[in-house]
Amino acid sequence: MRKGTTHLRNLITGSKAFLPTGLLLLLLCASVALAQGGYSLPWFTISGGGGTSSAGPYTLSGTIGQTFVGEISGGPYTLASGFWPGTAASAPAPVIHIELTPEQAVNEVGTSHTVTATVQDDQGQPVADQALGFAVDGANSASGSGTTDANGQATFTYTGTQQGFDTITGWVDQNGDGVQGPDEPFDEARKEWGPTAVTLLSFTAHASADRVILRWQTAAEIDNEGFNLWRAEAADGPYTQINPNLIPAQGNPDTGASYEYVDWDVVKGVTYYYKLEDVDFHGVSTFHGPVSARPGPYRSIYLPLILK
Repeated sequence: MRKGTTHLRNLITGSKAFLPTGLLLLLLCASVALAQGGYSLPWFTISGGGGTSSAGPYTLSGTIGQTFVGEISGGPYTLASGFWPGTAASAPAPVIHIELTPEQAVNEVGTSHTVTATVQDDQGQPVADQALGFAVDGANSASGSGTTDANGQATFTYTGTQQGFDTITGWVDQNGDGVQGPDEPFDEARKEWGPTAVTLLSFTAHASADRVILRWQTAAEIDNEGFNLWRAEAADGPYTQINPNLIPAQGNPDTGASYEYVDWDVVKGVTYYYKLEDVDFHGVSTFHGPVSARPGPYRSIYLPLILK
């Protein structure tokens, strides 16, 4: 019993010297076998899935690129099904700018006002066929829509019926819903509606043999800078301004004034039509008329002289 035990111990002890060498020989043989097999892993097998890659005694099923339901877990590791999460790459949305003109304006109540929207990309090129929305908020309210032309422009017009201030908003209606979205490009313009600049009491034209005398009277003038007179040979024009310089205003908001202008550049027997234009300090004008007059010709009448 003692002899057998000693022999077994000697066998194990002696094998310790040969164990590392055997392990190295085993690994070397495996490496030679793999090298002789010429195994390779093509890229399409991993990314595409649905195939196999074989060499020697090894076969790799091409299921790496395919999805499966569930998870594979073992120890602290878990392999989820499907592909890596992420979003598909897409082209960035074009940057669009919109500008409203005029940025500020003053009009009289009862008249119309037009803003022009210009839409360009980030290169400064016009954007055609772009849907736009418009909204007015303030003393007056209005809304509308439009589509840009080849120049990237669209207009919006509304009439102010109430005195006060309006904010006009124009936006690029990217989704076409007619409602301004938080991410849709926009611009704003300011509008003031004031009372009528001139309250006109009368405007007349009187002809004589070689002239036409124009007279007008105002009851009140608010922010009025002056007047222009326009003439035509037909009621519907075309009209031409006849005064070389603006006729200065003489009235004020409390009291008006009386005015007279003589038109000497006339031809006898021709009927002339006249319009009066008042212009305020903001450049807003209002036309009145027309009135008409026909100078000469006149016949002279001689009466006999009777002496007593």
